[in-house]
Amino acid sequence: MKVLEKINKYLQEQEKKDGVEYKALFKKTLKKYGTDEPDKLSDEDKKKFFDEMDKKWKADKETD
Repeated sequence: MKVLEKINKYLQEQEKKDGVEYKALFKKTLKKYGTDEPDKLSDEDKKKFFDEMDKKWKADKETD
């Protein structure tokens, strides 16, 4: 296997791992707010929820 193929495989595995970890954190934080969907939150709680998620999760490649 070529070096670039190994690097691409590693990056794909990391993205999957990050996705699973993010989903788990998302669900855990939603549970803290007593719901299973952010759309069910009031506007104020929705802002608090996403602010909390921003504080807890730092992505490797953050963009705005």
